[in-house]
Amino acid sequence: MAVTIQDVMAEVRNHFQDTTTPYIDGDFVIATGVLTPNTGLASGDYIAITGSRLNDGVYLPTVADDVFTLTGTSDESFTGRIWVLHPPKRFVDLVTEIAAYAVLHPAQDVVSESFGPYSHSKATRNGMPVTWREVYAQELNTYRRMFKVVPV
Repeated sequence: MAVTIQDVMAEVRNHFQDTTTPYIDGDFVIATGVLTPNTGLASGDYIAITGSRLNDGVYLPTVADDVFTLTGTSDESFTGRIWVLHPPKRFVDLVTEIAAYAVLHPAQDVVSESFGPYSHSKATRNGMPVTWREVYAQELNTYRRMFKVVPV
């Protein structure tokens, strides 16, 4: 399974919500990926949707001609909350690095195998495979919060 920015935000319990306008409550429609009403956000603003049955999650919308498009959404109408998120560039770059690492080093149940003269072991921590969470724990501590604010 691919690691997403939502996965890493949940791991550090930090969604980097905007301090000026942390969220927008209201009735929203997503049709063919277009979110209405236009929430007034700019290109490059991440959002988290809560209160939706089909689309709760973190998205990086594209904004063109006041059309707010979300990739990977399902059509629906809902009453919910749009959280405005501003993760720092260093965090977004770290998420990209973590996603690449997870593809190249998937957690595997088999930590040791041997066939005749061939023998192979995987790194473990307390008998469990090492995942991106352990590998990047030190770098993620910079962003880690004690409590989660955005409920995604």
